[in-house]
Amino acid sequence: MKKITFKSLLFFGFMLCSLCITAQGVLPSSDTFRLKNVATGQFLTTAGGSAQPVTMTNLAEEDISTHWTFVVSGAYYNIDSESETGGTGILRAPGAGGPGGPYVVVSTFATSPNSETDKTWTIQYNATNDTYRFESRTAGRYMYHDANGTVTHVVVPETDDRSNWELIPFVEIPVEIAPD
Repeated sequence: MKKITFKSLLFFGFMLCSLCITAQGVLPSSDTFRLKNVATGQFLTTAGGSAQPVTMTNLAEEDISTHWTFVVSGAYYNIDSESETGGTGILRAPGAGGPGGPYVVVSTFATSPNSETDKTWTIQYNATNDTYRFESRTAGRYMYHDANGTVTHVVVPETDDRSNWELIPFVEIPVEIAPD
C-alpha cells in the first residue's frame, strides 16, 4: 500500500480551494433577475432617468423596473436595467461627488457592455447562503441598502446583510388568448 504524503494532501487541498474560488464569481445564468436585499427583503428598482438614484421597492414581480441582467464587460460586469422607460441603462457607482449624493448608486442611459470604471462591478458569490455581493469594480465598496432607504456603495463587512443580495430569476408566464 502506498503512503499518502503531506505534499499530496496539500496539493489536493489547494486544487479544491482553487476550484471553489473560480466558481464564486460565476452567475447562475444569463437570465433576467430581481435583486432582493437580504436584510430588508426589498427589490432594487431603476430610477426615472439618467443620473438619478436607484430605489428599493416591494413591487410585484411583473414590474419591469425591478428587472436586471448582467452583461460581461472585460473582467467585470455591467448591471443592466431591463426597464423600457426611465433609467434604461446600467448602474453607475459614482464617488463622493456623485449626482445623487456621496457614493449613491444611480441609473444611467449608458448601454452595455461598457468598460468605464464607475459602470463596472465585481460579483462575489457566497455559496454558504446563496447570496451575492456587488463590488464597485475593485474599490472595496459594495452595493448597500442603507437604513435611510438610499442605495449606496460603501466599505462594509460581508456579514452585514444590507450588502448581501439574492438573485430571484424572473420567469415570464405566457398569456394565452382565449379563442373567439
